[in-house]
Amino acid sequence: MDPIAISAASGLRSRMESLDLVANNIANADTGGYKLDREFYSLYTSADAMTADSADPGTLPMIEKNYIDLSQGTLRNTSNPLDFALQSAGFFSVNAPGGVAYTRNGAFKTTATGAVVTSDGYNVLDTAGKPITIDPQLPVTVSQDGNIVQSGQNVGQFGVVDFAPGDLVKQGSTLFHPANPTVKPTTSSA
Repeated sequence: MDPIAISAASGLRSRMESLDLVANNIANADTGGYKLDREFYSLYTSADAMTADSADPGTLPMIEKNYIDLSQGTLRNTSNPLDFALQSAGFFSVNAPGGVAYTRNGAFKTTATGAVVTSDGYNVLDTAGKPITIDPQLPVTVSQDGNIVQSGQNVGQFGVVDFAPGDLVKQGSTLFHPANPTVKPTTSSA
């Protein structure tokens, strides 16, 4: 294959991967807590793409790596008393399939038994790693530090944790888990 065709094919492949990322980002634009996927481009140096009249190896465009953009999103006020947002770094801890996962999507609801769950039905965890349970018949207030109060009594505190940049990978559209299972989160303030 000639060098121009190799370079064009490499560029086309990189753009197709980029379009897949953009399409996924657009599809999740209204998903609460969704974090954008981004790409980092680089040049691959290939001896295979070397031209016959040049001793220099060819360079081909490629996506070197994908990364998750964890910057603060836009906050929207809702009328749901169980919709929460984190204005700083951190993630809510939830009990998901496969163990504890982390999310920025604070659109919570209660079950008939009073368990606070995500929109997908996963239990939201407190600072001790236990599911949060409230009385679904009583009003709920939550302080800036994540303490949950009903009838003047503290009934729990959201388990908000943080990770170093690059320590998390996506699990679905709004859940994350550590890339390395031995990495432990640090406690974050709500």
